[in-house]
Amino acid sequence: MQRRPRHCFSDGPLGLPRETRLTDNADVLDIPITLSTRLSQPISLEAGLATIPVETTVKGMFFRRHVEGLGSDYETVSATLDVPVKDGKYVAFRDYPQRDYARMIAATARKRFPLLPGREALRQLAREDFKVFAESMIGKVIMTVAGDARGSLMHVPDAYRAIVPGANVHAVDLNPHTVRITFEPLMGFLEYTLGQLEGVVLAFDGSPLTTIHVIKDGGHAYEVVYRR
Repeated sequence: MQRRPRHCFSDGPLGLPRETRLTDNADVLDIPITLSTRLSQPISLEAGLATIPVETTVKGMFFRRHVEGLGSDYETVSATLDVPVKDGKYVAFRDYPQRDYARMIAATARKRFPLLPGREALRQLAREDFKVFAESMIGKVIMTVAGDARGSLMHVPDAYRAIVPGANVHAVDLNPHTVRITFEPLMGFLEYTLGQLEGVVLAFDGSPLTTIHVIKDGGHAYEVVYRR
């Protein structure tokens, strides 16, 4: 069986992560990441696509803002998609290929943050996903139950199952200020998921500290400290 590429960070000064790479070494790496940590290195679109099964989908509501962000560049990006949508008119709760979503976020991140390295640009872009989800119909229902940063992080698995059918995501409390969210496997860009989880905490005026554990068979666990 072909192994999925694993994602990891390499350590920079003072033990903080400075850049990201793909590696086949070490099943678990512990990486503390603060908001001030900056990721260098470009993204590898091909490596990201390699982690996403062809049949995996994402709801159209998340495509819409990237169509707007790309503007006139959407037509160029559309030519690279497996299922191009005419004029970018994505239907909110219709399913579209996650591989196309990966192509779109990579292009949007380059356009939105042209001065940032690709991985940091993806991370910054992903922080806005929580707002998109919270304003959706299902997001409003979940947010009514969640209420705060901890509750929202604990409901990340519910959000993923609603948006990415078949996603295998779990959340547990580690202590009164940390939630561990596990993706088995992680499909797509590690740094995009990092940004999404940071966005949850930022929405509640928190300052997240995230430690990523890279585990076997493409699994990734994110330990998010939401209150310090």
